[in-house]
Amino acid sequence: MIRKIVLPILLWSVATTSEAQFNNERIANEFKQNLNSYLEAYLRPAFDGTANISPLLWNLPYENSNSYNFSINLNTGASFLPITMANFDFFSLDRTQNFELKNPGNNILPTIVGGETDNEIYFYVTDNNGNRVFDPIRGHHVRAEIPANDGFDIGVTLIPTAAVQLGAWLPVHTGIGLRYIPTIIGDDIQFGSFGFSLQHNPLGWFDLPIDVIVGYSFNQLTFVGKNFVEDANPNQFILESRTNAIDLTITKRFSFVKPYIQLNYINNVSSADLKGTFNYTFSDYLGVPAGVLQNLRFSVTDPVSFSRSNQFFNAGVGALLTWKSFFMNTHLMFGKFQNVAVSLGYQTSI
Repeated sequence: MIRKIVLPILLWSVATTSEAQFNNERIANEFKQNLNSYLEAYLRPAFDGTANISPLLWNLPYENSNSYNFSINLNTGASFLPITMANFDFFSLDRTQNFELKNPGNNILPTIVGGETDNEIYFYVTDNNGNRVFDPIRGHHVRAEIPANDGFDIGVTLIPTAAVQLGAWLPVHTGIGLRYIPTIIGDDIQFGSFGFSLQHNPLGWFDLPIDVIVGYSFNQLTFVGKNFVEDANPNQFILESRTNAIDLTITKRFSFVKPYIQLNYINNVSSADLKGTFNYTFSDYLGVPAGVLQNLRFSVTDPVSFSRSNQFFNAGVGALLTWKSFFMNTHLMFGKFQNVAVSLGYQTSI
């Protein structure tokens, strides 16, 4: 009985697909478009949070702007994101109609700071007329199956940061800061960060009771995952975030406390790239004629490549507390998100 039912369906499938025309380049481009749209929504909190937290704590301690002042400190901080950034609506993506969810009723998916999901994403291969190819043996259309990503849920939607910072304040009322994290985690994962800042206090030439510091900072964060995608050709996943910031700081010392207010203009560009060649052969679809299956196969080279830019203002307050040669810098910034950072360090002057 089963054979009597399956055979007519199989013959009908052969008849309806044997004359179909497929454009492998179009299929590959549609796959890339949809995958990029999904991953951009998934990674958006990391990109936006990093843009907000990078300009914090560049303020350099100095006792006397007419001497050479040097400092070293450890910075830690976080950008606290709204809870709404823990997930996104799959149906809000810029996608084609053949990019669907396994469970459409569970369309709210986690971002990188969200929770878990058991949903999957299906990319259905279509011919040049938009028709899908049915496999009567498997009982569904030919598709590439992509597990939806889980988030890194720690109970709070935030993006953390940490860095070692070196600073020098020179008698020309100008400061230079450097940040560097040459961290390598394992053989296949690398993470590093580099940044620098230039600051100048034009009022320092006039020996006034307050300082007005104009500064510029740059920070670059890079993550590289080798063979990030399992069961595929050699591949490399790269995340980069580059932040340029201009800030204006007004500060005045009161004994061992030096409070300040600050205004930032931030310009950030973040990008994601998946380098490699990925082949989709669909060899396990036995109910599709071999000639048609040959036309369905496609390869995607560098399937992920997109960038996101942000330009915005932040404003906040902070304070430098000094005790002998030790200092603590606290910084709270408001704007697109709430950002908090603290540093502990050692300073000396000659």
